[in-house]
Amino acid sequence: MLSKRLLGQIYLTLVPFLTAACGFGIGHIPYSIYIPVWLVNVLLMSLSAWTLGVNNLKSGNEDRKDVTKIGVMMIIPWGLFSIFFGMGPPPATVTGWLDTAAEQQTRYYVLIIGGVVAAAGFALLAQYLTKAGERFYGLLGRVLITIALPLFVLNMLYWGQFLTEAFRGFTDLSTTNRPAWYIAIRSTFYHIAIVEVALLYLATALFVAGLHAVRIFDTTACRIYIVINIVFTLLSVLSMDLPEPLGTIAYITSIPAIPFIMPYLIGVNLIRRAGDLMPERSLMAR
Repeated sequence: MLSKRLLGQIYLTLVPFLTAACGFGIGHIPYSIYIPVWLVNVLLMSLSAWTLGVNNLKSGNEDRKDVTKIGVMMIIPWGLFSIFFGMGPPPATVTGWLDTAAEQQTRYYVLIIGGVVAAAGFALLAQYLTKAGERFYGLLGRVLITIALPLFVLNMLYWGQFLTEAFRGFTDLSTTNRPAWYIAIRSTFYHIAIVEVALLYLATALFVAGLHAVRIFDTTACRIYIVINIVFTLLSVLSMDLPEPLGTIAYITSIPAIPFIMPYLIGVNLIRRAGDLMPERSLMAR
C-alpha cells in the first residue's frame, strides 16, 4: 500500500502534465465547471504538500524548514497555472480572442503572479545556497532570473493587454493584413519571448548545479535536470530554424507556463528530500 507521502508526491508531480494534457486535449470548457475543479485541485495540492513536508516544518532542523519553504514557493505557481486546464489554449483567431477577452487577460495576469512567486522562490534558493557555501551557481542563476523576470512580465502584458486592445482596434477582423506598427511590435515581442524563456531555462540549470554542489541533489538527478534545461534552451533559441517535429516541440517548450515546470518539479523534490534527512542532521554540515 502506498504511503500518504508517496501519494502526495505522485499527485504533485502529475499536476502540470495533467493540466497541459487537459488544456490541449479537451480545450475550453465553461468557467462554471473549471473554476470549482481548479479550487479542488489547489486544495489537493495543498494537502499533498502538507503531507509531504509537515514533518520538516515541525522538526527542529532549520535547514529542513528552509528547504521545505523554498520547495513550497516553487510549487505555488503551478497551483495557479492549473486553472489553464479549463481555459484551453489561447484562441487562434482575432474573433475568438475578443469573444473571450476577459478570460485571456486573466490568463496572462495569472502567469505574471506565478512568475513573480517563482522568482521569489529562486531568490530564497540563491540565499540558501550562499548560506550553504555555494556562491557561484546561485549567484549566476539569480542574475539571470533578475533579467528574465521583467522580460517575462513585459511579454505577458503584451499578450494579455496589448493584443486585446490592438484586436479591438482592427476594423476588419477577417483579414490577415495588419498595420506595419503591429507587425513590428509582434516581431519584437517574439524575440523578447525567446530571450526570457532561454534565460529561465539556463537559470534553472544553474540552480540545479548549485543544489548538487551542496549535496541536496545527487549526480544523476542533477544531470537529468541540467540536460533537459539545456536542450530546451537550445530549442527555444533555434525555434525559427528547426524542421518538424522539432519546430512543434520548440513551440511547446516556449509556451509561457512550460519553463516553470522544471522549477516546480525541483520544488516537489526539495520538499521530499528535506524530509529524508534525519531531524538532527543538518544540510549545512553535509
